[in-house]
Amino acid sequence: MHRGCYPFWYPEPRGIQTYQWQTDVDNRIRFGLRNALELGLVDPGATIIAIQGWKGGLGHTNTLRILTVPVDPVDLEIQPLGAL
Repeated sequence: MHRGCYPFWYPEPRGIQTYQWQTDVDNRIRFGLRNALELGLVDPGATIIAIQGWKGGLGHTNTLRILTVPVDPVDLEIQPLGAL
């Protein structure tokens, strides 16, 4: 499962609130895709697979997402986590 996987260090702080979980995961995917595009690892419009968990912590990885790499760079901008 590691062939074709490229790690990127995500510089944003950890320790988010539960209600921010999905936005944080999506931001991490956007960050990875933006870096992969810059390095020429993927092309706009390509199909990729993202694996995530339904909540934070070990042992919760249970979701496989099939995504299309956005063509518009605006779709790769980090979204604010928001506050209640």
